[in-house]
Amino acid sequence: MEYVVKFLKKDEDDADVKNRKKVLSFFTSQSDGKSLTMITNALLRTSKTEKITFTILQMISPKEAEFIDNIDEYKNMLFKDLTSICEKENTIARSFVNISNDFTSDILKLSEQYESELIVIELSSGDLDFTVNENLYLSPKNETQKYPLSNVANPWIKNVSELLLRNDNATALFIDRGIKLIKKVFVFILDISDISILRYAHHFPLNENTTLLIWDAIGLIANVPELQKLYTSMNKRTDGRVEMWNIDQKITEEVIQQHDLIITGIEGWDKLMHTSITWNKSLPTTLIIKDELN
Repeated sequence: MEYVVKFLKKDEDDADVKNRKKVLSFFTSQSDGKSLTMITNALLRTSKTEKITFTILQMISPKEAEFIDNIDEYKNMLFKDLTSICEKENTIARSFVNISNDFTSDILKLSEQYESELIVIELSSGDLDFTVNENLYLSPKNETQKYPLSNVANPWIKNVSELLLRNDNATALFIDRGIKLIKKVFVFILDISDISILRYAHHFPLNENTTLLIWDAIGLIANVPELQKLYTSMNKRTDGRVEMWNIDQKITEEVIQQHDLIITGIEGWDKLMHTSITWNKSLPTTLIIKDELN
């Protein structure tokens, strides 16, 4: 329970936890950034009305930049829709395009520059089929060999793995599978360290049109009075839009597909990918969070 004690102390001591404002989100040329902007806005949502600023950027390689005639026009066109999304959410996006040969180092420099508490990385839906080993690098799901990071074949996965290793703050992997709205969120607690994702998930049901369902597969919340109190507080603060999944009921693919977004911790994700259940191949849009406590 040492991790739970650390989590509860962090939740109590860190005033910014309840109002996390400093987020750096980035995507590559394989995305238009719309879904990432939607998720970032939800992570920043509070019950207050003040405008919140975050940073969002597209990372491209020098080779990709060669095909862009006018970088300013490209940027204006790219972020036009993202600006309108933010206006609806009462947020301001600090947006730019970054041309880089070293994604990981540049992201960490920007994170330090903007004092980011959370880095959100968008992966393509094709990247869902991975696990996270004990050294925090990503591996193909069917790969059993514990090879070093230098041997990872996919350069983008290698970049993400390196960022997970080097970023001392929180990191979230966002895997978009066509999300349009965030109405139903399903939180998986499959490992004791997954409890830290509640620090991020509680923002979503602050939207009166969003519900949050928690699957506490290890019975952690029910058995720790302080966590039960935290859950009760979340439920009251959102007018009952936070609920617990009845663990006596079976989770089916049909249940999973009723949700717009799955949120889990990075350790829980690894356990999910190593189970024999079949619906782990049919997940909707997913947010995998590695908290700074991990």
